[in-house]
Amino acid sequence: MEKELFTKLLLELAFCSIVCDNIIDEKELKKLKEIEKNDDYFKNVDLSNQFNKLKKDFEVFGISMINNHLNKIHSFSLDLTQKFIIIEVCLALIRADGKLENDEIDFMNKLIIQLQIPKSMIDLRFPNWWQNKILNFKEM
Repeated sequence: MEKELFTKLLLELAFCSIVCDNIIDEKELKKLKEIEKNDDYFKNVDLSNQFNKLKKDFEVFGISMINNHLNKIHSFSLDLTQKFIIIEVCLALIRADGKLENDEIDFMNKLIIQLQIPKSMIDLRFPNWWQNKILNFKEM
């Protein structure tokens, strides 16, 4: 997948992970800025401009915007590395505020299902966080 398209998708899903609990926490924004500085995918992206556009879309469309972004994952040809990058970024943002809300768990469940990553691979890569924390997660 072309880097520019992947970066756009990654940013959209990162934003969705921040707003999925209907709260934009300052700690999550701080973590996003940290990721922006350290992640090659975001180096040449005007993150604040893109974030503001996504924020306006969320104010208009709410949760349906999140579902639209999740549903369009199937239109991309993502390799396993890209799928794990998405999971890692979204998980880092969700964990940034130190709280784990049910809406965040639901978002991560939907994201994993849309990315079509088997539960066994998730358990291997994220054993400490995922154990006993995901509700209604089904083996794929």
